[in-house]
Amino acid sequence: MEENLDKWHRIKTHKYQSNLVSDKYQLVFLINEVGARGWIPETVGRNWRKLGFTKKEVQKTNNDCMLMAQRCSFIIFSQRFNKEFNPLRMTIGEEKQ
Repeated sequence: MEENLDKWHRIKTHKYQSNLVSDKYQLVFLINEVGARGWIPETVGRNWRKLGFTKKEVQKTNNDCMLMAQRCSFIIFSQRFNKEFNPLRMTIGEEKQ
């Protein structure tokens, strides 16, 4: 949940930085997390900007991630006792056919 995002961010950063090294390439770690209730830390927006997203694209992407996290959490919670649950493909926005 959101309460542990900072802790897991530090753990993941340390894990990847210590295990992934290259003599040929400079590795840059951009770890993006979204909480189960849709909370997104400020670091995620900064990471999108480092990748070249505009402010408007960052806001849209964050909103889409937030909505998807909330939807997935709701489905997981509401189906937790359903042994015959078949997951559905979920999308944000309108799909083109």
